[in-house]
Amino acid sequence: MITMITGDINCGKTTAFIEIYKKNRRGDGFALPKFFISGKPAGQNIMRLSTAEQKIFSFTDGFEYKRQSVSFRYKNYHFTETGLTFAYEIADEIMKKNINPVYIDEIGPVEIMKKGFYPVILSMLDLKRDLFLVVRSSCYNDVVNLFQITPDHIIAL
Repeated sequence: MITMITGDINCGKTTAFIEIYKKNRRGDGFALPKFFISGKPAGQNIMRLSTAEQKIFSFTDGFEYKRQSVSFRYKNYHFTETGLTFAYEIADEIMKKNINPVYIDEIGPVEIMKKGFYPVILSMLDLKRDLFLVVRSSCYNDVVNLFQITPDHIIAL
């Protein structure tokens, strides 16, 4: 089963996604809540849903972090090695422990370029895990075509 939460940028997809996990209290995965500095959006943390442990996943131009190694950039976003490694560690544990369902936040342009969570999604699809995916509406068709998936449920915000 694949459930997609979709909507425009800043419409509350991640908040709704986290609430779905809290309601279900089954499975595991990660969310990408935004963080702010001086009231301005500065980036995203990656938060493991089962433990609420967080690490910096990305930051925007002007909010550079000296101790963060950057894995790659997309537009004005810098994606950290620490954040990506954390995502892959969570995914590995989910696969080893046969955890189901799996929650993956923010599938978008980076995954369409076959970066970011692209390998995680492929692995979960190969293992036939039930998935809750957050997909930006502007990327919806590209994501469905790239991963050759048909969602069973769509939550449009």
